[in-house]
Amino acid sequence: MQSLGHLTFGGLQQIVALKSVLNYGLSAQLKAAFPNLPTLTRLVYLPSLVALHPFWVSGFITGDGSFHVSISPKNHVLPAMTISLHLSELLLLKKIHEFFGFGGIYISGNKVDYKVAKFSYLLSLISHFNSYPVGGLKLYNYNIWVEILELISKQSHLTAEGLAKIKSLKNKMNKWD
Repeated sequence: MQSLGHLTFGGLQQIVALKSVLNYGLSAQLKAAFPNLPTLTRLVYLPSLVALHPFWVSGFITGDGSFHVSISPKNHVLPAMTISLHLSELLLLKKIHEFFGFGGIYISGNKVDYKVAKFSYLLSLISHFNSYPVGGLKLYNYNIWVEILELISKQSHLTAEGLAKIKSLKNKMNKWD
């Protein structure tokens, strides 16, 4: 793009070809618009036999993880930590699952999730992140998420006041302004 190659059809084709091997690939609309696209092969991640380093795991979750809380219509508070990736990254998520020793892996189409939702396992995650903290803007959400877990630990979510506090905290998550 710096050399303005994207302004030519050939340059645009190169960009779309590169996109075809990133994240979720090309949409049906892009495939239809570029039927003769040069084929690129996405490399398959093969995890090494070396154990994951805890700081690496926290750094990876800083970039690709999500701390979130949902509240059901019946006011059940459901905190979780999720990493969502392309199906081609399944082996990496299996390795992260093995690192923690809990949680689950869920596949839907070309997407794979590693999710931890059981409360006792979430508390174990807090223990991990106290020793190997997440960074950047993820730390902001993590701190709110921990506060919500502490309220749940105290069973505050069972009172109207506690539930209102959790909802207020939840509304602060994933806001970057």
